[in-house]
Amino acid sequence: MSGAIGPEIALNSPLPMAYFLFICLSTLRMTASLSIFTGCVAALEYSALGYYYLGPGLGQETHVTSVWPIFAKAGVLALAGIVCGFVGTQIRRRLVASLETVTERNRVVGMFGQYVSPAVIDQLLTRPVEAAGEVRYVTIMFLDIRGFTAFAEHRRRRRWSST
Repeated sequence: MSGAIGPEIALNSPLPMAYFLFICLSTLRMTASLSIFTGCVAALEYSALGYYYLGPGLGQETHVTSVWPIFAKAGVLALAGIVCGFVGTQIRRRLVASLETVTERNRVVGMFGQYVSPAVIDQLLTRPVEAAGEVRYVTIMFLDIRGFTAFAEHRRRRRWSST
């Protein structure tokens, strides 16, 4: 592009800022090191291109032909990599915490769900764990009807309808 429209216009056009796309996409890996690496590589590449095309010896320097605005943009690219790395790390940390919470809830429901009521399970999950536990006086009734199991095993199943 620098051959067609000149290096000054090519380096100052929006096209080199496509580096931001790659830096932002590196955030999806949710590792800070990759985002920081991507930002630093983009900054180095952009700085090298700027120095190669606009380095010393081109004559009179203006804002468009100076290498310093290119270096400033490269600094912004490196900073973007650091920020994206921080954001990716925060997303990963919150996602892992959320998955741990869901896993713990599923474990408690699987362990006690067959034996206690849903209200007790909700109370177990919402209240903080106390080392002492809770003391309650309860009444437990065991009931057995003589011969009911044999009766139920030999009885033919009927379909019940709501009509």
